[in-house]
Amino acid sequence: YVAFHKRFVDAVLKEAPGYQVIGPNKAFNGAGVNPKEMDFYLAECGKTTDILNWHNYSQPPSTIVAEARYWCARATGKLRSPGPAKVMFTESDAWNQGPSQFNYLMERAYLLLAEPEIIANFQYCMDQRHEGGTYFFGVLQPEGVFEANYNGYWAWRNLRGKMVDSQLVTPAPQDSLRAISSISRDGKTVTTVVYYGLPVWGAHNRNEHAQLALNVQLPPGGWQLERSDTSWNKRQAQTGETVTGVAQVKADLASCTAVSFVWRKQGDR
Repeated sequence: YVAFHKRFVDAVLKEAPGYQVIGPNKAFNGAGVNPKEMDFYLAECGKTTDILNWHNYSQPPSTIVAEARYWCARATGKLRSPGPAKVMFTESDAWNQGPSQFNYLMERAYLLLAEPEIIANFQYCMDQRHEGGTYFFGVLQPEGVFEANYNGYWAWRNLRGKMVDSQLVTPAPQDSLRAISSISRDGKTVTTVVYYGLPVWGAHNRNEHAQLALNVQLPPGGWQLERSDTSWNKRQAQTGETVTGVAQVKADLASCTAVSFVWRKQGDR
């Protein structure tokens, strides 16, 4: 492995020193990072590596974040690129189906997006997984069930730019309710995505539905709302009213459903 890595990477960097090298590209999957193998890689190949990566399947999102933090700290100073080490996941998924798959994707996204060490995550949504080894990647192949694979991404399609604070108001505490907001770099789009997931251990006031009110302070000007409701296999969007100042919206979410509120500034092209 080391001989191949050095022969290949040295040849590429000689001709294109501006390229960045990602490794070890190991499918650790549900077992998590193998410390012995990763330390060996850092010692032998770290000086020709810029970004760490590995595959993770079926690990709890909190475990993925903990491993990313640990190995980024351990790799800092041992890689070709200076500064704090970064990690990207070039393949990840969970071996499950239906709403639980959608929940896993959404919950993981909320955690990973907030981590500065994690610069990318390539998610494979699979429906269905055959034990014989034939995988249907719906995003990549027409044989897959497109709606079931795509909806998790569709909910996030306008969440870009700079993250901003989100404030939800609920009649009672909701441990499985998540919200994240952003404003686009050009300042013309404000987005909030809210998700009601499966219950966490010890959750209180757990109900089949979560009622919420959302207040969003918009920049000056008129803003038109687009609301998108998303679940594992259904999605729909509808245009709302144009508002100024503070936007006030409400939602009633069932388990494993999400709603996206997107305000677009009017009058600018």
